[in-house]
Amino acid sequence: MKKFRSYIMRKIILISLLNFISYVSLTQNISIINTEMQQETIHVWYKITDASFNQYFKITIYLSDDDGNTFIPLKETEGDIGKIEGNGYYQIIWHFAKEKPFKEADFIFDIKAEVFEIPLKRSFLLNYTGNRITPLGFRIGLIGKTSPYLEARMSLININTDYYTYEDSTIKDYDKLAYYEFTDYKGYSALYLGAGINYQRNEVLHLYFGAGYYLENFLYQINEFYYNSQQSTKTYVKDTYYSTEGLELNYGIILKYNKFIITGGLTNYAFGYEDFFRMSFTAGIGFCI
Repeated sequence: MKKFRSYIMRKIILISLLNFISYVSLTQNISIINTEMQQETIHVWYKITDASFNQYFKITIYLSDDDGNTFIPLKETEGDIGKIEGNGYYQIIWHFAKEKPFKEADFIFDIKAEVFEIPLKRSFLLNYTGNRITPLGFRIGLIGKTSPYLEARMSLININTDYYTYEDSTIKDYDKLAYYEFTDYKGYSALYLGAGINYQRNEVLHLYFGAGYYLENFLYQINEFYYNSQQSTKTYVKDTYYSTEGLELNYGIILKYNKFIITGGLTNYAFGYEDFFRMSFTAGIGFCI
């Protein structure tokens, strides 16, 4: 009896690996990787690859003992059968002694999978976003599937086009009847206006890519003193070398937990200063409804 079982086992392994048929679409792959007889059961291992995160399968195992001419569904089974979700390795155990006592025949196993897809939905997105230079910003749009969004960010110093010009260690266009002194304060006056798309990779992870107009002025603060007055005023001087205007590219990830959102990514200033190309980290938090 043991010799008979061993012979059948070798035939099961050979035939199941060579004659497996998978009834799924071309985007998924399901394959038997091993079979093994253990006492009065046969264990069938299979794997699922290339399945989308919103798919699940109804797994059924069949058996043929006439060289694949006819297949019958097996009933006395346990393990990973019925509804299965996700890629991975799975096992089905068939209690052959309860269902089909051995006869002198070769067995061919066939696993069929019916594919189901859970429809993806879009949600309204609103989150704070910012980086070192433009810490005040927001993103508004949609999230889920492939969805658009709008984004705006600005610096703590308000945008103003009426600056003096600082070049070659001096203010080129200072024309007031007064004198000035530089303070210790310096910083950026910047603005970003753009749009982008986010793409859903799974239930939690989304990728985003955006582009838009970016304006950045590097400013020094000065005190102005008037000869005919005891009062002074503060204003800003624009350093043209460290200021830029042009295209900004930003890309990164969005992590979505229920209605809570965390974002993180990189920002590239595609047209920057004369001597270097700059990158910064952008992050944010928000929600979706």
